[in-house]
Amino acid sequence: MTLPLTKSAAPAQGVVRTGSGNGVGRFPKHGTPDFSKQCNWTAPDVNGPDCTFIVRPSQKDGEGITKWISAIASAYILARQAGCKLQFDYGPHVDIRQVLTPLGSTKVSNSATSEYWEHCSKNCFRLAGGVGDRSLARFGDRLGRKPFARPPNYREGHRTLLYRSSYQDLEVALPGFQLETGMACSLGNVFHLSPSASLFEPRLFSKILPSLHEDDAIVMTLYIRTGQTDRVVTKKRVGEVADERPDLYRNIAKATLDCALSLEEQYLSGSLPEPNGLKISQITWMLITDSQYMKQWVTESFNGNDTNARVPAERQKWPSQEIRRVVVSTGSRGAHTMSRASPSTADFADAMIDWYLIGESDLVIADNPGYSYGSTAALRTARPFYDGKKCAKSVLVREGMPPDNH
Repeated sequence: MTLPLTKSAAPAQGVVRTGSGNGVGRFPKHGTPDFSKQCNWTAPDVNGPDCTFIVRPSQKDGEGITKWISAIASAYILARQAGCKLQFDYGPHVDIRQVLTPLGSTKVSNSATSEYWEHCSKNCFRLAGGVGDRSLARFGDRLGRKPFARPPNYREGHRTLLYRSSYQDLEVALPGFQLETGMACSLGNVFHLSPSASLFEPRLFSKILPSLHEDDAIVMTLYIRTGQTDRVVTKKRVGEVADERPDLYRNIAKATLDCALSLEEQYLSGSLPEPNGLKISQITWMLITDSQYMKQWVTESFNGNDTNARVPAERQKWPSQEIRRVVVSTGSRGAHTMSRASPSTADFADAMIDWYLIGESDLVIADNPGYSYGSTAALRTARPFYDGKKCAKSVLVREGMPPDNH
């Protein structure tokens, strides 16, 4: 069954807190003038053909939600080029509507029903991952038009980089399109959290999101993947329980925590600009991790500390002021969402809510930038993305030609 979107009232999902030009601040929200200006290429073609791009993961896939989310962004970019509709689901056991609300003309389906294909015309194109040249040509042939411009594979963006010269045809096909914000504009037009997502995380709208939207706080997401989720899946196959490994997990987290502390000091000493020139009264860490132990240990070790006290008095931008750190985390279990494991709606909600919250910050620090869960979440709202091991901002787009084209 497909559901056309109606703009239903939903709990506040964020504030419009635009950046200072230095990478800190929030990407504008869907429905605001700033979003329309930033994402002007996303205006739909109301006279487009009767066609639909459908995104659904392969039921044999061992990947989690980020491959699927990246495919949604690609499908949206393709749909805008052709004026097609967009529809998505996550397989027969997940009722997405309990977690996400679609926006605009996007439809979400419950593929557990036999009606899944009934609303689809003959021009239906299914995506499960990246888009190759043959697929682009096939889409164009079916619709009687020249081949589509290839959308970026944002899932690989921070690992392989995106070269601007490779997407010049996309910038022509969609005037105003920018590689740096393409995923943020795409997903910003497709979904936001459903009010019923609070069934899976009761504090989501009452405490967690409000704490991430304080105007006078610097909010950092710390994404620390310990491997506990993967160990749970592996052990479960042989009927065993995966115990936590505190010493190992603390070592994994050390560089990311040190990076967060270093960035705090730079903000509080004035070396880095705060959002919109606002006075900082709080530092918030949004901790996303697959380890329950990590949540407890980081909260006990770092929550409530006076961060300004760590800055030498002569370097403090706000001398003698207490600026407390608040550590926020969810109750997620770290469930894996690989399609072949037939994840439930609760499993999907677990992963999706955490993924969504990563982007509700001023910047993201990941212990391993090669993991697409953290990097795609940062791209959802075009957040600065730091390699926790080097404490260096990652580059997404590179000028010039790709190495294999030289």
